Amino acid sequence: GAIYYKGSLNDILYTEFRNNSAIQGGALYIDKSDATFGKSRFYNNSATHELRFDNSFDDMPTMGGAINIPGNGINVYDSKFINNTAYDKFNETGGLGGAIAVNGSDDTIKNSTFENNQAINGGAFFLNGNKTRIMDSNFTNNRAIQGGVGYIDGSDSLVENSKFNDNYATHTDLRFPVTDLADIPTEGGAIHIIGENIKITSSEFNDNVADAKTASESSTGGGAVYIEGINATISNSTFDNNTALKGGAIYVNIEETKVIGCNFTDNSAFNYTADQGLGGAVYLDKADNTEIKESGFVNNVAGVNGGAVYWAAPFEGKINGRIIDSVFENNSAAANAGAVFWYGCNGTIIGSNFTNNRANGTYQDADGNSGNGGAIIWTGHDGSLKD
Repeated sequence: GAIYYKGSLNDILYTEFRNNSAIQGGALYIDKSDATFGKSRFYNNSATHELRFDNSFDDMPTMGGAINIPGNGINVYDSKFINNTAYDKFNETGGLGGAIAVNGSDDTIKNSTFENNQAINGGAFFLNGNKTRIMDSNFTNNRAIQGGVGYIDGSDSLVENSKFNDNYATHTDLRFPVTDLADIPTEGGAIHIIGENIKITSSEFNDNVADAKTASESSTGGGAVYIEGINATISNSTFDNNTALKGGAIYVNIEETKVIGCNFTDNSAFNYTADQGLGGAVYLDKADNTEIKESGFVNNVAGVNGGAVYWAAPFEGKINGRIIDSVFENNSAAANAGAVFWYGCNGTIIGSNFTNNRANGTYQDADGNSGNGGAIIWTGHDGSLKD
């Protein structure tokens, strides 16, 4: 919309981009690897087909409301992205990255601020590639249908020392119509990740939501984070007051997950039906060989089962999971399992404390059960509790 680079590129520094539009890269399109830019500002740019001239590029997906980069080794630092948008009314694969879209590997976003950006996938950023890093950055009030802040598709990704506040995965309150997008489920109020070897560490997630306004609205869950793939580690992070239908803070659909040294407080899983409201803080779906260690769960609430954690493997019938040296206090579920609902086999709880958790018995789950397991319900075999 403002600049197209192809070839050699020096740093872009101390530059402001405002009110620019294009189908890809509303302000900047950088067709090069090893580009660096920083200390710049991007306001009200958009990736859209609604331009000031007629065009015949409806089949070209929109991406990168401010910046689109099909390259490797891209570094963004000390920059601010405000009110940028990526929207596509023609192409289901478009609307990627309200502020930034990158299709490449070894890319870094560091010490930057993203506010009020919107897209279909990745309200602030869409990263498609390996070895992507999000570091020391702040994300506030960004919105998308999937990944209110970011959508990451690749392996060896890192999110570190960043803050995610008041972001939404939602079909409502967007700057573009969503009538044709209603079947896309809301997932990951802050981050939506698909891939392998994912790490989230030393970060804060507050007041993020994977939204559903009605019982018929399509939503999977993960108020703060939705992860799908294999081998994820979430460590030394805090999750406060996040909300979703399943997994108020985190929805995990991945094998070999580790949650280590994290604190979950005042998260909630709400419900319209009995098959929702599961896992006030964490929902683990078919998460074989997974571990929760040295973590705290306080005041989390589930509208049906699993006030803190809902661990499920209904089809495979296996879990091989472990909860180790963790604390569960004042969590509650309206139906069953005030702290942990465990559905599967070969599970172990070691050296953990459960205090004042409640199965309130004010609602019946999908099987008609209610008021069972103030702390834990275990459905399966070969489960064990150890000091």
